[in-house]
Amino acid sequence: MGQSLDRQLTQAQTKADIAALGRQAATDKAYQLHINKNLRNTRKRPRGYTTPGPAKRDMSERDRLTAMAKARQKVAESPIVSGMIQTLAANAVGMGFKLAMTSGDDDYNREVEQRWKLAKDKLDIRGMRSWGQLLRLWFFRRFIDGDVGVWKIPGKLPEEGEPARSFLQTIESHRIKDVENPQDSGVLFDRFGRPKTFLLMPTADRKDAQRRPLPPKSRRIKATDMIFYANFPGERAEEERGTSNLLQNLNAFTDLEQIIESMMDKVKKEALMGIKFGMESAENGSIFGSDLEETKAGEDGKQRKHVNVVQGMNFHLRPGETVEPFESKSPNGSYDPFIKLMLRMNGTNLGLPLEVLLYDWSGTSYSGGRMITESAKKQWRIDQRDLGIPASKAFEFWIAREIKHNGLTPPPKVLTKRLAWAHRWVTPGWPYIDPVKEVTAQGQALALGLTSHQNELDETGNGEDFEDLMIQREKESRIAATHGQTLFGGMPGQPILGTPPETEEDDEQ
Repeated sequence: MGQSLDRQLTQAQTKADIAALGRQAATDKAYQLHINKNLRNTRKRPRGYTTPGPAKRDMSERDRLTAMAKARQKVAESPIVSGMIQTLAANAVGMGFKLAMTSGDDDYNREVEQRWKLAKDKLDIRGMRSWGQLLRLWFFRRFIDGDVGVWKIPGKLPEEGEPARSFLQTIESHRIKDVENPQDSGVLFDRFGRPKTFLLMPTADRKDAQRRPLPPKSRRIKATDMIFYANFPGERAEEERGTSNLLQNLNAFTDLEQIIESMMDKVKKEALMGIKFGMESAENGSIFGSDLEETKAGEDGKQRKHVNVVQGMNFHLRPGETVEPFESKSPNGSYDPFIKLMLRMNGTNLGLPLEVLLYDWSGTSYSGGRMITESAKKQWRIDQRDLGIPASKAFEFWIAREIKHNGLTPPPKVLTKRLAWAHRWVTPGWPYIDPVKEVTAQGQALALGLTSHQNELDETGNGEDFEDLMIQREKESRIAATHGQTLFGGMPGQPILGTPPETEEDDEQ
């Protein structure tokens, strides 16, 4: 019985799809054979790249994915590597960035900040992460994978009286991919090198109307709807995708882990190397003493001397017996400095001093610790500025929808100057090393006009805004006044910084 034309066409299309997949598989296999034949270990490569390719790339797409997979494995398995990234995130991101509007209109600033405070922890489309957790997620994924995407998704317009929602969906690096061409970067560019389209690997198999499997196909997302946050360690001007920040450390991490593992095995094996038994001489000159040695016949009838030294393996010693164990000498005195040197070398590329990683300042003075911390802050500030860019893009996406759909109205003078989006991020600072010395220095700098209160809060606070601090202090002063108390700056029994102590003459006047 003949088949319908539609069924024949469907079968023909299915066969064509299968043939296309077979050709793609053959192409992938040939590429893998080429890589396996020509690729050598990174320590033996004579060039800075792995396979010949366009000058705009430092490495092939396959090498980039390999580096990402190895970096993910290191973070998942190594407490040292995981601890390094956790420490960097704690210093650069902390609990998240706080919004401070700078439009020039105080009322508008307060309204936007209040709206943002209510909406920021609901931006995650999965509903599983707060704003601070999203920032840490982006920092981790950029650091480990090399790049991460954030898809700006406008929520459906709700019924009247309800606010319009804005959502952010984090796209991990391995999902930015053209499934039809695995060797491609997954990003399409215009003639100026600007991204115009991102290709996202589907999370589920595609099926037709009859629920039959279809060939996988990437979803196309316009670049205007995507925030792309990438790491470019080599600073190549035309590099298409970011590279894992751990790439340069992968071999060094492996060496460190092997050394620690080898030493642990050695310590375990040398926990008890041997036991030395001794015996004091008896009064008659016998080594063992007459009560401890005897001569008797064995099973073969021959006479042999028997000496009773210990009772079993519990070493129940008799008078005159001694036992001395041979203990392990591993690790020796140079092992600890050597491991710390390797940790310091691994942290150098990441901008992480050994003292910060180990929380151990015993080997340095106050001045040395201050110098180390100030040097590390330079890298942490760079990380904060870099993370502030995708954070600002997310904020601008949100506030644009607030103005368009949720009744947020900027004042005319703000619109005229195009300051409706003007803002800055109050980032977490770092605590004092010696509070007395540093607060005194801050007071002198403020007195000379060399800094501002906000700058000092940014340096040492936990994402605190000076205006919010003043409002809180005013509130606390009012509460204290109702209880007959007075709040003042400075330490109990000490004058306020910059204020001369009172004298008896002052009191008389």
